[in-house]
Amino acid sequence: MISTHIISARSMVGIVAAVPAVFALKHAWEVYGQTRVVDRSRIVSKGDISDAYRQSSTIKDIVNPRDHVSTSDSRYVDLTLPKNAREVTDERILAAFTHGFFGGKVFAPERIVLAAIGRDFTGFEGLGANSELQRVWTVSGISSFKLPTLHSLLFGAFQVCNIELQYEDKDAGDGPSTRSSIDFAYGSDQGRFAGAHRFSVIRDSNRSDVIRVVFESLSCNPTVNKPFGPEFALVFHRAYAMLLFQDSIASLVQDLNGV
Repeated sequence: MISTHIISARSMVGIVAAVPAVFALKHAWEVYGQTRVVDRSRIVSKGDISDAYRQSSTIKDIVNPRDHVSTSDSRYVDLTLPKNAREVTDERILAAFTHGFFGGKVFAPERIVLAAIGRDFTGFEGLGANSELQRVWTVSGISSFKLPTLHSLLFGAFQVCNIELQYEDKDAGDGPSTRSSIDFAYGSDQGRFAGAHRFSVIRDSNRSDVIRVVFESLSCNPTVNKPFGPEFALVFHRAYAMLLFQDSIASLVQDLNGV
């Protein structure tokens, strides 16, 4: 009888240990299925951000006002718009990308944990009191057609700090183009970790059928002038950011094909 109880106990421990592993494998497979439709060779990655973003009020006034050492990266892909989607506005494109980013399979574990905790992790003096913010805690609260309102807070951790639609792209080198963007700040200017994401859509005035979708990110320690984390954390961040970008692009392409 004792050995039976021991075997049963061991079996239960094995089952309990296996359940998270099964869910992790299932999630990994779903992420692979979603992101593999985006050809990674078409994505261009850089270890820096555009001058326009680095000099923006989001970075200079909100996230890194003391100009501390920072870590930044960016990635972009050029997409050919389906014929039915060539009149789609930049806001609609950015909204679909944002929905794919925060509502996709890659972000799902982070989204679930943040929603379960249900508290605010973001706080910046330049963005006002959090008690006055519009909060979004569910994927259904993120529209695929309209951008979140300025200063709204997504999952307690990502605050909309800037929205600009159809302005001249000063970083364009080959010809006239326009850019639209939305910025999300995360972390706190009173802690040791802060940063911001920028999602952008760039249009070449000579190519109405092509858009460039850009994801830029900057992180820093806003109170102490030193790197915010070890090198391995940066490696993880960049791998995670690439998966988020692929997931968001896959969602955007699906949305545009359905226009």
